[in-house]
Amino acid sequence: MTKRLINVGIAVVVIAIGIIARMFSSIPGSVGDVLYAAAVFFILRSILMSSTRLVLAVVTILLCYAVEFSNLIDISWLNDFRETTLGKLSLGSGFLWSDLWAYLVGIIVAWTIDSKVNP
Repeated sequence: MTKRLINVGIAVVVIAIGIIARMFSSIPGSVGDVLYAAAVFFILRSILMSSTRLVLAVVTILLCYAVEFSNLIDISWLNDFRETTLGKLSLGSGFLWSDLWAYLVGIIVAWTIDSKVNP
């Protein structure tokens, strides 16, 4: 099995865990944000296989932060998309400063897993 498939598999598992976590109100929302960032990291890892972890971490944090800050943009078609299930899962539904910290934690967790899977 190639490393690319392993990384895609990890991303799929992380996404599935994130979706399942949303079904339980007892699980804090920040767990989903941690998983979101980890999934983005592994999706990028599967695309940018030759990139260093540092490059992946920087691209992931910039992408996650851009998505979070996009919640401050008030455009009707974007707001309509955010009200769909796919929109909520991919873009979120509101800006929270705490999400920025959760993304950072998710990247640290993904970095740690990646260092074991892709030495």
